[in-house]
Amino acid sequence: MTENADDFKMIFGMYSNRVEDFLKMNAGLSRRVRIVEFPDYNPTQLVKIFDKTIEQQGRTITDEAHRYIELIMEHKYNTRTEDFGNAGEVKKLVIDMKKLLLRRTASSPEADRYTYTADDIPPAEMEKIKDQIYPRTFDDIMKDLNEQIGLSDLKDVIVRKQEEILYAKKSGGSLYNINPGYYFFVGNPGTGKSTSAKLFAECLYELGIVKSNRFMSCTAKDLIGQYVGETDKKTYALLQKSVNGVLFIDE
Repeated sequence: MTENADDFKMIFGMYSNRVEDFLKMNAGLSRRVRIVEFPDYNPTQLVKIFDKTIEQQGRTITDEAHRYIELIMEHKYNTRTEDFGNAGEVKKLVIDMKKLLLRRTASSPEADRYTYTADDIPPAEMEKIKDQIYPRTFDDIMKDLNEQIGLSDLKDVIVRKQEEILYAKKSGGSLYNINPGYYFFVGNPGTGKSTSAKLFAECLYELGIVKSNRFMSCTAKDLIGQYVGETDKKTYALLQKSVNGVLFIDE
């Protein structure tokens, strides 16, 4: 690279999580290359990419559908993992919406083929934001939890978390300093551990302690690999999917 520096220039395109390993391949690489970071697009930028993409199609979108798109982009950003596709995620969504739009309007010659509606958003994407569209309040969740027999310890934990938040708000503190913590839900089969874990995750989200309402549930089989090194990879992948949410490891 040094001898032929004036003959050509080289650009490496690489995922952020692979840069460190790449630089370790040669002791001199780190001083010979300049790293230019391309951060993930934030939700506002993702929405702008969406708007520009459908504009290039010559299409528009209803106000209702656009509000849902904003929620979807926020959800995608808050639950993103290392393989998050950024603009690619947006363009895939637009492709899927176009298919649904054409299918919806195919049987009606007078139908508007140039305006996306909420019916054109893939059901799988709508499912992810249903709690924002039809939000359950903290009281709704606590009502469900109180209908569970027993669970006094868990209810006490939630009340204490709520008190921490109220104190932080009154004293001008940040909610980000409130640690959601790690918990062992201990009990024999049929005592409500799984149901309670889901409700507890909803409480943490409604209280603002975790950023996403994502609830991942797995068992030991999902974590243990069949060959050397696979366990680490499977565990890491699950942890990445649970970022900003709650991971429940059952049994």
